[in-house]
Amino acid sequence: RINIKIEYIYSDKNLIGGSFDSDEIKFIKDEYYEILINVKAETLELTQEQKNVHDSVLERIKDKSRTDWITIGGYAGTGKTTLISEIKKTLENLSFSCEILIIDTPEPLDRTEEVSKDFGAICVRRGPGSSFGDAVRTGIQAGKGKWFLFMDADGSHSPEFIPKMLAEVSSCDVVIASRYVPGGHTDNSFLLICMSRILNFTYRLVLDLNYKDISNSYKVYRSDWMKELHLKCHNFDIIEEILFKLHRLHPAMKVKEIPFSFKQRMFGETKRNLIKFVFTYLFTIIKLRISI
Repeated sequence: RINIKIEYIYSDKNLIGGSFDSDEIKFIKDEYYEILINVKAETLELTQEQKNVHDSVLERIKDKSRTDWITIGGYAGTGKTTLISEIKKTLENLSFSCEILIIDTPEPLDRTEEVSKDFGAICVRRGPGSSFGDAVRTGIQAGKGKWFLFMDADGSHSPEFIPKMLAEVSSCDVVIASRYVPGGHTDNSFLLICMSRILNFTYRLVLDLNYKDISNSYKVYRSDWMKELHLKCHNFDIIEEILFKLHRLHPAMKVKEIPFSFKQRMFGETKRNLIKFVFTYLFTIIKLRISI
């Protein structure tokens, strides 16, 4: 009898652990994963919730087309491999060269750096802290291209939409993948849609930003203008801070909103705390208004 400790890690959260006989275990190995299969949930001491997750993981393993997860102890299942691969394939069809920056945590938590190198992407450690704002500032500082395109790594921003955004840069300074122009869509819940609508309406009204979707981070910016900015926000409100400060520095700025379908996040868990989210945005609106 050989007992092997296996920890399922899914969405950066340790959900399942257990010891199994060696004859219960079979591994599929490919370039990036070691995926546990043929382990019955009944052989583990799991809660019902953990059993449901276990069964879901096994179903996804059976679908060989899915590579948006990792289920070996020590590796975080954030779907970075699939996302970077799709971005790489998309950029190969463009007529100009691009660099891919993966802004990771200050200290490595998984194989992001290794996977990034395999696909020719550059893994950059954010600093000085680990906030979303630090990630944005790090990306701006490290980027070398003429244009900066920002996208989330949770699967809600489809790489296939990148060419449509870049096709607009010849006639404008900022391109917004917009959920709220005609033809746009979001898969978020009714509550989140209402909150987002109120947020965007408030920013338009208070800060005189005449755009439908201010809060979506999926945007393209002129890099030289971005490097002029002194950004102070630490949370997701840095997205609005960017647009506001660009508008203030360049009043004639041309912004194009193109309809975009926003997906539910595929990888990881949201870092947004609802109460903190509301108070942070209220404080930011007041702070930016006072600075006018």
